[in-house]
Amino acid sequence: MPPGGPPPGGPAGQVPGRPPGGMPPGGAPPPPPPAAPPEEEVVDDATRQAAAGLDDEVLVIDEEPLFHLGRCSYLYGREVIPLPASEAVELGFTGCSWCTPVTALTGAQSADSRG
Repeated sequence: MPPGGPPPGGPAGQVPGRPPGGMPPGGAPPPPPPAAPPEEEVVDDATRQAAAGLDDEVLVIDEEPLFHLGRCSYLYGREVIPLPASEAVELGFTGCSWCTPVTALTGAQSADSRG
């Protein structure tokens, strides 16, 4: 113990309510859940069929109907399963409206952006 008593913050610099090491219990708090989950990406049948022929990797979440690109913010903090796009389509998954994987992978214009 240094002269004058223990260091600030309690024994060995420990902050009350925090375990040794300084991180709050459980680490950083998780982000708040989104207001609403993404919807199905709007694409025409030809574009959907084009995606069914691709082997590019997409990500799915168990028990959820959408597939995503790795950059999708909906995936943050969730456990994902990688699949080829063709397999995801074959299994009945549809594209996510946030990351628009069908549009991105096929190079098609989004049905929402067509005038």
